[in-house]
Amino acid sequence: MSTHVMKIKILTSGFLIALSAAPCFAQTATISDLWFIRGNWKADLGPHEYVKEQWKRADDKTLTGESVFIEETLEAKRELTKESLTISETEKGLVLRIKHTDKDGKPWEESKETGDMNLVEYDLTHAVFDNQKENDRVKITYTWIEENQMKACVEVTKAKKPKVLEFQYRRVADSSR
Repeated sequence: MSTHVMKIKILTSGFLIALSAAPCFAQTATISDLWFIRGNWKADLGPHEYVKEQWKRADDKTLTGESVFIEETLEAKRELTKESLTISETEKGLVLRIKHTDKDGKPWEESKETGDMNLVEYDLTHAVFDNQKENDRVKITYTWIEENQMKACVEVTKAKKPKVLEFQYRRVADSSR
């Protein structure tokens, strides 16, 4: 067997491993590259609280999502906070925008919002968005764990005091939302 054939066989058998380990340039990532985020997700936060998140492809250049924080007791179920999420392809790359509303449906003041979050790191199993603000920095990392599991890590730094929130999502059927 020639050396070229051996190299091709080795490359072909190691192709998937090489792909998953090789970082991609965040600036060239597209909406299609975020395949692992799409779907309906739920993360338990405590005995009576959870977050539901749904992502769908709006068009070739946009993913839209909704994240709802819910408190549920025997007496009532109420939404605590709702986030409207959009990831768009722009000239600068992928950008995540989040708009919040409180339990009464009132939008947050613009000064409380994170602002545009650019995709700063990406590979086949995770995407990192960062608003890159010196004060009030927010960084969100979405990581695909396996077919029906995803993790979101939200790092918020205000006045140089970091706070990290982790959400362990599991895929849920659309009807359970």
